[in-house]
Amino acid sequence: MITMPMIRLYAKYNGEGDVLLRTGNPAEKALVNYKAWALIEDLLQDEFILQKGVASDAYARRHRLRLQELTDGEETRRALELLSTKF
Repeated sequence: MITMPMIRLYAKYNGEGDVLLRTGNPAEKALVNYKAWALIEDLLQDEFILQKGVASDAYARRHRLRLQELTDGEETRRALELLSTKF
């Protein structure tokens, strides 16, 4: 489950997982594992594709369903959408 604290951490390190591993504190490193980090990247990539308008309706529906299943709420989903415009 992707949460707001995970999204904040991802943004803090500008998506650079290796920087988190080298310089992050123990609490930050415990918050998100490799699988969750990769999932955030995947969701952000999907958001980017949707924002560019190159995705099919079916792709968009699948992405929205995944967001519902994999995030803890609307705030997290909005944060992912916003974050996708920055990377």
